[in-house]
Amino acid sequence: MAFDFEKQIQELQAGHAPVRINSGETTPSPSPPRSASQPEPGDATAVHFPLQVWMLAAYTLAILGLSGWVVYSAVAEVLDSALLPVYAGGAGILFLLGLLPLTITLDNRGIHQSHFLGLWKRNIPWNDVSFYWRTTRGELRLAGLLPFQSRRSRPQQGDYEEVIYVGSKSSKRHFLHTFLYCNREGFIRELEHRGVHPKGYEGWESFMQARGVPIR
Repeated sequence: MAFDFEKQIQELQAGHAPVRINSGETTPSPSPPRSASQPEPGDATAVHFPLQVWMLAAYTLAILGLSGWVVYSAVAEVLDSALLPVYAGGAGILFLLGLLPLTITLDNRGIHQSHFLGLWKRNIPWNDVSFYWRTTRGELRLAGLLPFQSRRSRPQQGDYEEVIYVGSKSSKRHFLHTFLYCNREGFIRELEHRGVHPKGYEGWESFMQARGVPIR
């Protein structure tokens, strides 16, 4: 895919949306509609992408099941001979609670993902977002963008899962929008609405700014 940066400047100066060049043809980039999500209090621009309902239900059932196992073990006096239910059940409950709610949020500051019931968030500010990539886990693995996963070409389980990768310029921090999350197309629209470009288009921002065209 090739991009005509000079054409981009001319379009912006003329007050039009940038045009992306693909296989020698130009197609205008329309302004994407905003996805219908509830805004975060204090930030009317915030949009949330939570886990699918069935995944939240699975987490909840797992937590209830582990809690019931610990309570049953205490009632049945199993704890008198072994504390395995307490150790294993407690560790499992803490692990699951540590993951939840896993909601990905896009607001005016950047992209965030909450953990520990919202008590801790991972963040990438917008000026540190490198690009987004609609791809598969296999492509990310071969590109070395998934930590602790081999880059060997032999196919691995889960390689064909479609994901949306959002990476950082300054670190290896990234976010993955997977099948576990709601509204994949809306997630892409929101990224593009906030100025995040797809992979292969990384040079346009510095190119524009070097010529005095404001980007953000």
